Amino acid sequence: MGQKAVLADKDGNQIYPVASNVLVQPALFTDLADVAKNLDMYAGTWSVEDIDMTNAPFKGKAVVTVKPMSDDKAGYIAMHDLKANTEWHASIQEGLISDWKRTSGEMIATLIPAKANLNNYTTPGIYDSGDNAATVLNGITNPSIETGHAFILTVTADAKGTMIQQDLKTYTGWAFTRTIHAGRATIWTAYSGTMNVTVEGPFKSAINLVRTGNNVIARIVNVTQGLGGGQQSTESIPSDYVPTYVINKVPNMTEAIIRSYYENRVLTVQSDGTIKNFGSEEFKGTGYGEWPIIA
Repeated sequence: MGQKAVLADKDGNQIYPVASNVLVQPALFTDLADVAKNLDMYAGTWSVEDIDMTNAPFKGKAVVTVKPMSDDKAGYIAMHDLKANTEWHASIQEGLISDWKRTSGEMIATLIPAKANLNNYTTPGIYDSGDNAATVLNGITNPSIETGHAFILTVTADAKGTMIQQDLKTYTGWAFTRTIHAGRATIWTAYSGTMNVTVEGPFKSAINLVRTGNNVIARIVNVTQGLGGGQQSTESIPSDYVPTYVINKVPNMTEAIIRSYYENRVLTVQSDGTIKNFGSEEFKGTGYGEWPIIA
């Protein structure tokens, strides 16, 4: 047997005895944030087997390497994913972990930390929300079903570096884009993804709504009675299918309207989701409408 070496904390308390010829030791920690606060104590290479490691870029079996620099609160932590065969690195400054970055594998992405503000992501690159999607600021809010879903964010910039383009894709098939210029971000515009619903409309009619990206197609069927001129329904359509801002000026076709197939009658979709007969004549028959989601 080789001579025993003793790992001790700053007060000299023994915390784990190991053989001097053992290169990889079982991890003595469960939170990498604790490691970052005292790199000297945990310097070396550690194996992670049955530990649910906190503040790590992934879960599962891994090899962790801790490298301090001039003091015990500056350096880096490397983590090798034994299942995916990928390497992750995070620099340590003042005892805090910076963004994790994957440094091996087909795609290299930087992990977005919890409560990060996406308005601050203006450096070109690929970013991964990991398990932090539900906590990010200025992320997706429309449609509401996509809020909190994990995503990949791709950031590009023009030649001058002043116009930033962000492209966000979730794993459910939705994709969004927006620009950031002079510190101001536009709204997220969906250009991929589909959802649909059928809701009750005026006089027990049915309104089928299909949203693809940021465009909505509406069909109203089974109208048993008409909606009188100037009247407004008590029923409403879900907010994910309603523009935040609706221009109620007929015949401006950019607004959210449903036009009768059989007569020149127009229903307008109000910003609260209710339906109003904009004209003076009764709305009858099956109707059809198409509009963009305008925020």
